[in-house]
Amino acid sequence: MPYEPSEPTEEFGVRQLLHRALSCAKPPPDTAMIGPATRAAITAVAEHHPDATAEHIVAVYDAYSLEQQDVSIAARRPPLGDPRSAQAVDFAASDTLITQLTITYPGIPRDTIAAIVEELQTTLAVSRLSRLDLLRVEYEAHQRLASGQ
Repeated sequence: MPYEPSEPTEEFGVRQLLHRALSCAKPPPDTAMIGPATRAAITAVAEHHPDATAEHIVAVYDAYSLEQQDVSIAARRPPLGDPRSAQAVDFAASDTLITQLTITYPGIPRDTIAAIVEELQTTLAVSRLSRLDLLRVEYEAHQRLASGQ
């Protein structure tokens, strides 16, 4: 039996946990101090070992970045007077959501997931809101994709 030193896993950072997932296919331990989205993304990397892609790694850092922000969602939004910035933020958020859903549902083509997300964004858009409610879109996309598998 190989020797494995006891490690204080609660002190591991995201980089160390990602490294363990990439090199040893180890998911983050329950004691790791990370959020649920980061935990799920690192677990996906470990499950796809040794075939994890750059998209898997980007999803880990995106999830970690979103979970570490202390700023409220309203404060993250650009001023309403700048529609191009708002469009760029919406596009980036939608692309990140599509990438994360592609990792979660590897049997479904990215184009299909993108079409579902786009349809949901159109369907769930409320005219009086200037921004997408991505949490609702993500929830509905998960519901559709899970029932389709």
